[in-house]
Amino acid sequence: MSQIDEKIDNAVILERVESEDTLEHAIKEEHGGLDETEQPNYHDKETKRILRKVDYRLVPMLTVLYLLAFLDRGNIGNAKVAGMTKTLGMNGEQYNMALTVFFFPYAVFEVPSNVVLKLMRPSLWIMILMVSWGVVMTCQGIVKNYNQLLVTRILLGLTESGFFPA
Repeated sequence: MSQIDEKIDNAVILERVESEDTLEHAIKEEHGGLDETEQPNYHDKETKRILRKVDYRLVPMLTVLYLLAFLDRGNIGNAKVAGMTKTLGMNGEQYNMALTVFFFPYAVFEVPSNVVLKLMRPSLWIMILMVSWGVVMTCQGIVKNYNQLLVTRILLGLTESGFFPA
């Protein structure tokens, strides 16, 4: 039996399922009362195929994104050691504020990001987040004073807030 025939059979079975019946009961009726060991298990095959597809396509991209986000969080410390505080004329309190201000929009916009994720395709939302995150990171590299650093850190928290939900 081809995959198209299997999908048609599954569609017919799903149409026959009433609110109190389970899918397994309907499949059993459709296949003449075969027990579970004898009846084909379409649901498990389809689930495994989809999960394999997700694993091969999505996980590597998300791994790279998480790695870059982790490197970003550590790079502000490297920038301080390399002389960022002197170049921007910052003191210790301002540096601490620049570190802390990242987490406010990160925490606040994580839930709205979930809402946006429900309204648009995840692939589109992740692409928007990646591009906006890259633009903000580039802008953070060219800041000239403390205020610009704060703005880029806030925007960075905003753009990174959607990574984990997406």
